[in-house]
Amino acid sequence: MRKQLQTLRWRVVLMTTVVLVLAACGGGGGDNESKAGSPTAAQASPSSQTTSLKTTPTGAQTGGSPVLQSLQTTITAGTSGSPTGTSGSPVATHAATATHATAVTPTAGGGQSTVVSTPSRIAVTPTKSTSGTTTTNPTATQETPAEAGALTVLASGFGQVEGTAEVGYGFTVQNGDSDRAVISSDFQVTAYDASNTVLESDSGVIDYVLPGETLGIGGSIFLPDGTTADHIEVTVNAGQASQIDFNEPFGVSNVSYWEDGSFSRVTGQVANPYDQTLQDLIAYAVLYDDDGNIIGGGYNYLGFIPASGQAATDLFVSASAAPAKVELYVSLSATSLFSLDTTPPSGAQDLSLVNQGWGLIPDGTELGYGFVVENPNDGFAIQESRYQVAVYDADGKVLDAEAGYITLVFPGEKIGIGSAVYLSPDQVPDHVDIQVLGGTFQESTQQPIFSTSDVAFTPDEFFPSVTATVASNYDKDLENLEVYAVCYDADGNIIGGGYNFLDVVPAEGTALADVQVSVSAEPATVEVYVTVSSLTDLE
Repeated sequence: MRKQLQTLRWRVVLMTTVVLVLAACGGGGGDNESKAGSPTAAQASPSSQTTSLKTTPTGAQTGGSPVLQSLQTTITAGTSGSPTGTSGSPVATHAATATHATAVTPTAGGGQSTVVSTPSRIAVTPTKSTSGTTTTNPTATQETPAEAGALTVLASGFGQVEGTAEVGYGFTVQNGDSDRAVISSDFQVTAYDASNTVLESDSGVIDYVLPGETLGIGGSIFLPDGTTADHIEVTVNAGQASQIDFNEPFGVSNVSYWEDGSFSRVTGQVANPYDQTLQDLIAYAVLYDDDGNIIGGGYNYLGFIPASGQAATDLFVSASAAPAKVELYVSLSATSLFSLDTTPPSGAQDLSLVNQGWGLIPDGTELGYGFVVENPNDGFAIQESRYQVAVYDADGKVLDAEAGYITLVFPGEKIGIGSAVYLSPDQVPDHVDIQVLGGTFQESTQQPIFSTSDVAFTPDEFFPSVTATVASNYDKDLENLEVYAVCYDADGNIIGGGYNFLDVVPAEGTALADVQVSVSAEPATVEVYVTVSSLTDLE
């Protein structure tokens, strides 16, 4: 038994190590973390070509015509023009539009938002001239190879969150090559004070910009305490021009801005135009004020989008004020093309979703959910499967979205996952979508390790909970375990769930597990599941 589990463990550890190495190679430009935690990887830039854009406190964007140059271009921005778009009613269906950047006009307070429908990609064009200097290559004739991989910075801006040292930034870039994508472009955002002293900088990698695409990048910088940003400068180095099979941008729809106390979020739906599942995507938000100035941004990772399907994204953003408009962009990451094959091996079946449901607690502030997956195989264990949970209102707006991993499912085993999301008073859920993507397969006949007994529900006005006795048949102490509760009503419908961590279960022994749950009513039955985590040592 231990030899089989050790093989599984080392495969999980190897996968985790690869992810950590990729994370060390490069990343985005902000402080958001996905619950799925998919990092990007940087590649070396083939040239030193850069495009820089300096932004004044108004968050201004550049004027003049963008030009691809083989030397550094520095533009000092003045007053920006306002991006344009045609307003319309919020889309009430789950179908994503073909729009690449969707504008959102939020109303004040409570996270209310109005989606502005746009029939085509939003173009950000300056309406006033700006002063600046341009340095060009002294060579009379520019050869195409010298410009390959260059991106043009169209606009940039920032906003310092009131009363904090956090600065949210955003900028847009354009790939002027209509035939080739630009990959692995390094960028740096530097914040200065009024005396032009560098306060702090942030750097990252723009992994992919598709042929002819305009892409927005958002993130945040934390300044030294007591300092105030006066302007920022954005520098983007040339990447590598490359032919890739993915040239169609992702569609986005139902983009919404939510403000709840100290945290602001942007949510939306993303459509996959390709006939294969794509993983490890990046979502960026760029926020604008009434005058079209960029006042902040943010980013997050999106675990996967099913083939020709759609998924929800949810990202924290930082800005100086509530935005008048939001643009949402989705891009491939450096690891997206390394995880294209999700087909089970010969003789194996994919992980199946066998049950799902949710319930709203009486005061409406928490939504508890649960779902059950099954490994239908006799001779394969499935490792590092992914799941995504999206909560929608009746108009199709994404209220919340989260994601996670199911570390290991043994042959023939069922695993239930339960948790909760928190809602503001004005958010009324209508339905919940749960997506599961099977992970990697390892030949194994190992049976499940854990069983549960003495499951009991303890009602409480504020903290209802479930307890259970967990037994292990393994001959070694197992630590860093995950415990999930899935709650059912008398008709067998899932009405909520929850999770907790269990420090250790002794070798061939038992331990008591306690899980706080979010449920719409007292459950008739509860199922408790225990599984290993990525930190569990099965050696």
